Amino acid sequence: MYNPGMIMESLAKAIKESGKSRYRIAKDTGVDNTVLFRIVNGGNCNVQTLEVLCEYLGLELKPKKKKGKLIGFEFGRKTTKVVIGKKKVR
Repeated sequence: MYNPGMIMESLAKAIKESGKSRYRIAKDTGVDNTVLFRIVNGGNCNVQTLEVLCEYLGLELKPKKKKGKLIGFEFGRKTTKVVIGKKKVR
């Protein structure tokens, strides 16, 4: 099963590496600065906020399937993908 913590860690890293302040991201996206602070410091957010931030940062989060079974999620920039929660499928 996928690990939501890994998704949030990846999102926090993308926020830090974006070169933009949390204040600027908050103003551009409408996501409250306290939510961004929580994400960057190891917290979490709801799916709607995750989608808004992924779009803003140029990231995508897609289901990763193998033989019709969900094995995790792909999260990354354009062609660079990180498989989160890889599970062995029999």
